[in-house]
Amino acid sequence: MLHSEPLEKEILALLIKHPSVYSDIDRLVESKDFYLSCHRKIFDMILILMKDGHDDESSEVVLIDRLEASGVSFSDSIKISEYI
Repeated sequence: MLHSEPLEKEILALLIKHPSVYSDIDRLVESKDFYLSCHRKIFDMILILMKDGHDDESSEVVLIDRLEASGVSFSDSIKISEYI
């Protein structure tokens, strides 16, 4: 487990901006490694989008839409679009 919110955010940001790096870290990081459940859900959705062919930076909009549709939320009521 990562157990570091800043580290989890950095990994997610890296994958959102540069999804191709996943092939470099796929053996090091998996969903269960994320301590925060919202980060696990974001990570899982990123992987789903990559498998669906949304592997460029423009897929950020698709990621936000899918996360909102799946009901991902934060305890302090931050909007997904602001968090991503």
